[in-house]
Amino acid sequence: VTRGLGQTQPLVPTPDNTREPQNRRVEIILR
Repeated sequence: VTRGLGQTQPLVPTPDNTREPQNRRVEIILR
């Protein structure tokens, strides 16, 4: 299962329309 959370749960809060490389990420969680 994959889902995008960059818009709702950014790793680093930024002002609107500001790009932050740390917010472009992939998290893999194994259960």
